[in-house]
Amino acid sequence: MNSAWQINRGFLVVFLIGVAGVMPSRAGEPAPGRDILEQPRIELSEERWDLGELWFGDPASRTVRVTNKGDVELKISQILPGCGCVFARMGKTTLAAGESTDLTIQFDSRKKQGPIVVNVRIDSNDPQQPYMVFPITGFVRKLITLTPPPPVLLRASDPTAVLTQVVRIEDVYSKPMKLERIAAQNEKFDVSVKEIEPGRVYDVTFKNKLPTTQRTTSARVSFSTGLDRQPTLTIQVKHIFQPSVTLSRPVIYVPKTSSAPSQQIAQLRFYGDGDYNITEIRCSSEKIRVEFNEPLRRAATRAPIAPRSVQPVTIRLPSGAEMPEEDVTIEFHTNDPKIAVLRMIVTTDLKRYRRIQNLSQRRGIARPPQSPVRRIPIQPKNKKP
Repeated sequence: MNSAWQINRGFLVVFLIGVAGVMPSRAGEPAPGRDILEQPRIELSEERWDLGELWFGDPASRTVRVTNKGDVELKISQILPGCGCVFARMGKTTLAAGESTDLTIQFDSRKKQGPIVVNVRIDSNDPQQPYMVFPITGFVRKLITLTPPPPVLLRASDPTAVLTQVVRIEDVYSKPMKLERIAAQNEKFDVSVKEIEPGRVYDVTFKNKLPTTQRTTSARVSFSTGLDRQPTLTIQVKHIFQPSVTLSRPVIYVPKTSSAPSQQIAQLRFYGDGDYNITEIRCSSEKIRVEFNEPLRRAATRAPIAPRSVQPVTIRLPSGAEMPEEDVTIEFHTNDPKIAVLRMIVTTDLKRYRRIQNLSQRRGIARPPQSPVRRIPIQPKNKKP
């Protein structure tokens, strides 16, 4: 009996082992003897492209071999160059297991100068590397150097000031340069070219034209060089008129539906080297209060563009129902004879608010109408006027 049971038990163990060997695995589990998961795997023939040193205008191209080292189909979804100076094209976007294709990369040295650090990104269905980065490095030498480098900025706080800036243009290439101004319609700047060293060094003088009617005037000034690699040279020129005193908010909108009092912060910004002060504040409505906050002093490292000091003010407003029907005018009187008064409008008219806002953005200052105003003694913060 015992011997028969042992024999039957032996047959049962062999039977169960055989069944386990032929039964399929459960969903999500690998069958015995097979890889855990079949995947695509992208591989490039090289890890990076070092351009070395190029001259401006030198052509540069590279072909990189892309291979699917995985077990299933590899799909390239997109190729993303890091800047407009790089063009990349894939021969095929779908690769079977073990298949390869060419990735052609072209670098345009006319669109980027100096040190080059650009990446080409390759997106695919490789779960281990859903996107791969192929770096491009190198250095592009300039044919022409400009001192100071562009853009040319002519800054002034006086609209009647005539400003000039000289840019030295040097040819560092082996062939001589012949720099000449390319005339354009509606010239916005006076430009003169002076040869310092024949065929190699030129001084170009830029000067703004009067009268100054806009906050910012800009133009692209072009020159011919006589060089095959860089036949034209274009320089961006800007004239910026910055008043000596400005108000950050020329208009404040108070909705008629607002049910509670509110407050707004504005800034008076002082530019240049003068010692500017607010001498008086006037308001056409007693329902609005104006309070000074502590002034913010700043170093005039870029005067007159960066403010030398900033005076914050708090505008305390009533509810919309308590606002007057007519616009309220707030006047800030300064000790600057050129800009003696800056005006702020407080209105419940949304269309008028937008109109004044657009006007101030185009001209740099708002021009609200004259209104009878009352004087407000200048008080520090938290003290009643």
